[in-house]
Amino acid sequence: MYDLNAHAPGQALQDARALTRATMRFFGVVLGMVALGLWLVPGAFDDAAEALMRGLMSALFLGIAVGLWGAGQTRFDDEFHLDLENHQLRHMMRGQDGIARLRKRYRFDDLDEITLQGGVLMARLTGGREVLRVAVDQQLEPGVMERLRGLSKRPAV
Repeated sequence: MYDLNAHAPGQALQDARALTRATMRFFGVVLGMVALGLWLVPGAFDDAAEALMRGLMSALFLGIAVGLWGAGQTRFDDEFHLDLENHQLRHMMRGQDGIARLRKRYRFDDLDEITLQGGVLMARLTGGREVLRVAVDQQLEPGVMERLRGLSKRPAV
């Protein structure tokens, strides 16, 4: 006997979203080509009104094409992995396919400040640029919270 429902429970919804994204990208490309194709239509540009109309229609189609193309792009969610053993903070991007992609890696030595105050974990690079600010009280176990409190690195005064 063959299992016709071999997909994971949420697979049908993911497939529908992927199809929707692909359709939006397709129509974005089609409208972009139509916007350029308006200028390839044979015919004389006898008056300025025709050129103005083609220009307005091209701008409209290109605007819609860019919107559809952008809406059809895959979205990524930010994740931060705090590796206390290797002394690293990693910024990951997780796509809808579930694969985590490394965006940036920060060594603790490169960070000017790592603090945990009031349940908010914050990290700043040298120069003051904030790379992480997240509420962690409800998400972490008490043992991990104690390790983070012991890790706190503050800028020299």
